[in-house]
Amino acid sequence: EYLERDDFTVPQRQNLMKVLGKLQALSTWEKLCEICQDEEENSFVRMYAAESLGLMGVEKSVPVLVGHFDATDPNLRQYIIKGLSNFPNVIEAKATIIQAIRDEHWRVRQEAIRTVKDKDIKDAMPYLIYQAKNDSEKVIKEDSYASIAALNTDEGNDFLVSQLQDKKVADATKKKIVEVLLKEDHAGQKEIIELATSV
Repeated sequence: EYLERDDFTVPQRQNLMKVLGKLQALSTWEKLCEICQDEEENSFVRMYAAESLGLMGVEKSVPVLVGHFDATDPNLRQYIIKGLSNFPNVIEAKATIIQAIRDEHWRVRQEAIRTVKDKDIKDAMPYLIYQAKNDSEKVIKEDSYASIAALNTDEGNDFLVSQLQDKKVADATKKKIVEVLLKEDHAGQKEIIELATSV
């Protein structure tokens, strides 16, 4: 009934979208799909509808969300990744999350990088390493290091250790890598000691 009302303010409709996902109100799924896909709708209302479609845990939400990942609004793309994060074992969802690591907008990249860490998506490792090496945003590089360390793969650990040993890598970068390696405690202990004693 609330969804059909036309006297709600935009903030009230935004909050309604959030609540429906948290309540997993499955009877509103189709209406949320319509809202998420409506390009005339307020962008924040669409964003929260996308996130709620994921929170409902209905797998048929995946093609709806993936189908709108080409949206021009980076905020919507970010929230589509939030929605897809609820389906890390669905091939389409996982592929889109990994693709988002290379998105043109840093907030979308950040969401994807944090999601692969939280959902243990090890297939993302080559993309994380690429962003750690090449991203123009410091926060993305740092989040990439954190995700690489948390995912604990041979490829990722070897990369982080090689960064510690590379004399061309800045001290600030090495400091961040030491932090994430110590936090996760999977690799790099010997190299960290060597680095500390060489100063």
